[in-house]
Amino acid sequence: MLRKLDGRVDVDPDPRALTLRLQHYLDMQYNVRPHESLDKQTPHERFYADTKDLHFPQDYETLRRQFELTLERRVSPDNVVSIDSVDYEVPRGHAGEKVLVHRHVLDGDRIFFLHEGKRVELHTVDLEANARTRRARPQAHDDTQPIPSPSAADMAFQREYGPVVDADGGFTKSSHPPKEDA
Repeated sequence: MLRKLDGRVDVDPDPRALTLRLQHYLDMQYNVRPHESLDKQTPHERFYADTKDLHFPQDYETLRRQFELTLERRVSPDNVVSIDSVDYEVPRGHAGEKVLVHRHVLDGDRIFFLHEGKRVELHTVDLEANARTRRARPQAHDDTQPIPSPSAADMAFQREYGPVVDADGGFTKSSHPPKEDA
């Protein structure tokens, strides 16, 4: 029905006007006409003849979860999963694993992944940026080295430019100017 309206000069292309036309068509023509697939019943009759009670969801989040798809994917060696021929980056450390990704249909097909107990949104791979970016390398931290004692220069610097207040918030002894003899 909407395809017939495309390009007609007498039809307002505003989505609200098209919605009004579509609603009118459904209410006045489609829903009151018998259908073969419904054993010659109208959609209106079939809907109101249903004996099953209509139950609304408990809350908004429960409703939203009904529009979430769970997909199993294997993470490639370069930490990527493919969904509908689109590559998404997965947090490091999952290469070769089979993982579950969650697709939110109502949110424009946003993709999420459970990583260390938190839901993380996956983003598409940016091949150009990845080709130019150097990867971070883990640095070895040696916590066993003792902290060296301060040198004379360090102590002189601390004396000249050290904090004005001590740990308790009071003035340090060296921050007060010496009293002059009267």
